[in-house]
Amino acid sequence: MQTPVHIALGALLGALLGAVWWAAYVPTAYPLGILLGAHAAGGAALAAGLSALGAEARRGPPLVLALLFGGVVVPAALPPVYQAGLVGGKAGAVVFALAALVGVGLGAGVGLAWVRGSRAIALGAAALGLGGAAGVFLTGQGAIPDESQPTAQPAATRFPQAPVMVFGIDGGDWRVMDPLLERGELPNLAALIARGRHGVLRSMEPMASPVIWTTIFTGMTPEGHGLVDWNRSDARSRRVPMLWDIFGAHARSSLTVNVPGSWPPHPVLYGRLISGFPIPGLTSGDTGHLLGRVVTTEDSGGLVPTTVAQGGDGAFTATLPLAIPEIAPRVPGVRSVLIDQLAMQSLLPVNGDTLSLQVSTDAHGAEVRGDFEAAAVRLSVGGWSPWLEVRRAGLVCWIRLYLMEAGPQRLTLFVSPAFQDPRAPRHPYQTGVDPEALVTGEGPYVVEGLGWIAHRDPRVARLVPDMIFEVQQTQVEAADRLLAGGPVDLLSFVYTATDRLQHPFWPLHDASEYGEWSPPDTVKGLDPVVDAYRQADDALGRLLQRMPEDTLVFIVSDHGADPHDGHMDEGEAGHRLTGIWIAAGPGVPADPERLEMSVVDVTPTVLHCAGAPVAQDFEGAAVGAVCPEVGAAGPVASYIGDAGSATEAGEEVDAEQVEQIRALGYMD
Repeated sequence: MQTPVHIALGALLGALLGAVWWAAYVPTAYPLGILLGAHAAGGAALAAGLSALGAEARRGPPLVLALLFGGVVVPAALPPVYQAGLVGGKAGAVVFALAALVGVGLGAGVGLAWVRGSRAIALGAAALGLGGAAGVFLTGQGAIPDESQPTAQPAATRFPQAPVMVFGIDGGDWRVMDPLLERGELPNLAALIARGRHGVLRSMEPMASPVIWTTIFTGMTPEGHGLVDWNRSDARSRRVPMLWDIFGAHARSSLTVNVPGSWPPHPVLYGRLISGFPIPGLTSGDTGHLLGRVVTTEDSGGLVPTTVAQGGDGAFTATLPLAIPEIAPRVPGVRSVLIDQLAMQSLLPVNGDTLSLQVSTDAHGAEVRGDFEAAAVRLSVGGWSPWLEVRRAGLVCWIRLYLMEAGPQRLTLFVSPAFQDPRAPRHPYQTGVDPEALVTGEGPYVVEGLGWIAHRDPRVARLVPDMIFEVQQTQVEAADRLLAGGPVDLLSFVYTATDRLQHPFWPLHDASEYGEWSPPDTVKGLDPVVDAYRQADDALGRLLQRMPEDTLVFIVSDHGADPHDGHMDEGEAGHRLTGIWIAAGPGVPADPERLEMSVVDVTPTVLHCAGAPVAQDFEGAAVGAVCPEVGAAGPVASYIGDAGSATEAGEEVDAEQVEQIRALGYMD
């Protein structure tokens, strides 16, 4: 076989292999052209390489078997290994490349042995290769967690029934709070400080919100509870029970709302839970995920532009990504790890649902029609639309629109990210809660709203506080409605807008460290940081009214804020190790002296002050000075019942969660 013919055959076989992998997924959302082209190029390159080895290598079996082992057997054998978290990231890419090379070499060797007449050697090597691939596949399958969650076991001694409230202020920092307290702008927090104790809460590395909030609610270090970094930052990696699990094991009721690291939700005995971030979104590998899109007549180089088609007389049309489908292997377990990893790293586009908009502008604003349930929406410049419901086969989601600019020849329209409907969620995030309670006339409950790095687009910067506050308000209102039916023994709520707004807008609050950096004109004169603390105080007061007067209250933060830890050239701030804590209620004396404790001490201290036993296997300790008049209950060896299925390595968050974390500025 001549070399050009051999290369053409390699390209043809490679293209056929690409078609096989395209058809291996339901729906067939990966782009056929890219898969055909990439596999054809790989087949041609492989054929050219084999041609250099001589005439025997240019015969059919070496090429076919090299493609079969390198392009089918290896990609199909490795997915369970990745899914189990045994490899991943850059190391996983290296492992795949090496395994594919081994597969190609083995296949070519088997083919060469066959054409040379060494049939027994060829069959033996093929059997060895297939057996090894099967062993790798089964090893990975056996290591995949079944996603059962750790449970708590009751203490042998009596567990008290005193009501407890843990209210989190994400990123809470005394440098912001102290001046506001002095000016009387945080009345609910001031009242708790006046009748209780407070101080500095020391955090630990890594200061990733899901990691530290899990430490706060478990009394364990990251290594102890299993959430160790952003790549392993959801509840699938957790190995120990949370505070509400401990309450549930003692038949105590609980309500948990918006605690980072609590997705996916698991049933809580005597409890209800609405998860916090990170949670998969509706689109991945796209700059609009959790950032929204700017529909504009010109691509002005902003963060999330979508250029529109202009029809004249103020008429515009645009099509933008809405959501990707849930892609699954057609045959369970048969999938290509290469394709999956390329899609996860946003290197392979995915064909998904789109949103079509038709906009007509006039002197007063614009009328927008589209694929949403409302017939048309009238917008004024500088005005938001109501929440708009969009329906597709197997998908219900919600969006909002904001008209920035309109005229006969110009249009600038912001389209929010698409958020799933709580009543038909693609990724369920509540347990024990009626989904109907999470959609009101104002719109849907949203777990995580607009990513704060959208502020880097000066056109969008002014909208970031609006959307973050709106999403936070839906969470406060949901907790309030759920408490309206009666108080619970444990309320856990985390207010995250403080952190979300400190990151992008710290220099609007304190510009002293930012030199010549200047914010966009659209946000000059604003201070969303102060606004966030005021609204956090309002939310605290609202939820406190739903709890009994004798509630033991703890206010805690996962870390503080530090401009030197962020991208100062973008006007952003990061984290610092010193946060805040406040405690008030039965057994907590009024004492103005600030006391320091660690995030790992919170759960032991809460249990101690509530009169409950403290587990001896907690990695934190009860700080008795918080409630010195409360006698220590007899300790319990452990509250850990079933440790769940999380492996020692934990389970990596998926591609959509990675996109969400990036949109929030926590991963590059």
